[in-house]
Amino acid sequence: MVLLSDWQAFVLAVRDMFLHSPNTTRYTMKYKRQSAELTLKVTDNVTCLKYRATNPAELKNVERLGHAFMQWTLQPSSASKNLPFDFLPSGTSESAPSQREGKPRRRRRGA
Repeated sequence: MVLLSDWQAFVLAVRDMFLHSPNTTRYTMKYKRQSAELTLKVTDNVTCLKYRATNPAELKNVERLGHAFMQWTLQPSSASKNLPFDFLPSGTSESAPSQREGKPRRRRRGA
């Protein structure tokens, strides 16, 4: 079991684990109320990665990782090289889109 203290290293290791074995990789979350600590555990039955989030600001990253994990599981196996990976700071990910995709938002008048 590997306990990682750096969020970026944890996310990159999780992505590599998912690329290596997408059918067996899973994650769990556990919250300890007394110490206000959220523990993320990702495993593929061979390797186990853990990350402990103690800062409430890190919860947004945890939510984004869960969303990305769901996107990865819904992708066909032929597209595994192009996994969506757009929640790290810029300069960290090569496959992150540079612009927001979809329709541009309309501005309200008078605002």
